[in-house]
Amino acid sequence: MKKTHKLMVCVLSLILLTACGSSWSSGEGDGHSSRYPDRKDGNGIYYWRTTFKLDSVEQQFLTQNDVKRMYVRFFDVVKSKYDNSGSTPNATITFKDTVPEGVEIVPTVYVLNNVLDIDKRAQSKYTGESESELLAENIDLIAQKIVKRVMLMCKAHGINTVREVQVDCDWTKSTRNNFDQLCRRMQNALPDSIELSATIRLHQLRQSVPPVGRGVLMVYNTGNFRNINTKNSIIDLNNIKPYLRDVDYDLPLDVAYPAFEWSLLYNERNEFAGIMYNMDWSDKKLYKPIGPNLYEVISRHYRKSDEVLLKPGYKIKVEQSSIEELKRVKQAIDAAVTSGSTILYHLDSKNLSKYAENEILEIYRNSTDVAVRY
Repeated sequence: MKKTHKLMVCVLSLILLTACGSSWSSGEGDGHSSRYPDRKDGNGIYYWRTTFKLDSVEQQFLTQNDVKRMYVRFFDVVKSKYDNSGSTPNATITFKDTVPEGVEIVPTVYVLNNVLDIDKRAQSKYTGESESELLAENIDLIAQKIVKRVMLMCKAHGINTVREVQVDCDWTKSTRNNFDQLCRRMQNALPDSIELSATIRLHQLRQSVPPVGRGVLMVYNTGNFRNINTKNSIIDLNNIKPYLRDVDYDLPLDVAYPAFEWSLLYNERNEFAGIMYNMDWSDKKLYKPIGPNLYEVISRHYRKSDEVLLKPGYKIKVEQSSIEELKRVKQAIDAAVTSGSTILYHLDSKNLSKYAENEILEIYRNSTDVAVRY
């Protein structure tokens, strides 16, 4: 039974690599050596929308700020009981524009942490294989499908000069071994000319280094947005500083900083109820200010853009990435880790228009003159 099952898995893997019939279609090494460990060649930015279409402001932003790399989220990988890998792609990007000339595209895939929380005990009873064998086969299948889908999308949209693919996952202690295995399998499945990178959260700096060529340290969403009393959940130096003490991280790192704002919704009991974007507070019949960056809903209404019903008594807290806090955090990061290029999250003309051109350049520069005290 074991040999038959393993043979079937091998055949399936070959089919996934050579055919387009999968539902996902449209030598192991540590992978720690990067092709460009001290990368300083231009700036980067994330593109995290489901439709790739640049307006004139966004196109001008890329040119003015010497943006050389765009990390484009291709799709998410979510849990599914209907696919033989236990996962499925979701929210796949649609390309309405061609890729800007001179900008390198880094296909980025967001893998939900629960996808890696694989329990094979029940299946092992029926196949006769060990849990570890089934786990390895499942992770390998997910990796094969991710790589195959990314490469097919690149081919379909004329993205022909890919040097790097990035996997984004907020893995934890319980899933880190599975994440490491996923990275190894993905790197093995990628062409030799393409390097795998990974996002690194602040809490992951205390864990061992994943087997990838380089990482992007994600310095945003650093606070608890579910708590209405959190000062600023997008970025706050006080939340970041504890992670930066005695950092010894053996992986080339670029660093991503937030350049956006959002509105956090809480119900009448101050319980978190959702995130909204591009709010307009000018209608005094709908909202009233009740504190710094805090509003209360006074009339029941439905926000179609966010698909949420707002009721009287609900509170909305507006959070921003201020230029002052960004500069303070950037200097703290520069003092704590050896970093490569700077990346902003994310390319959106409405958010970026709230910053002056010189303010964006200050963040992209390698150093600032703001004092940071610990």
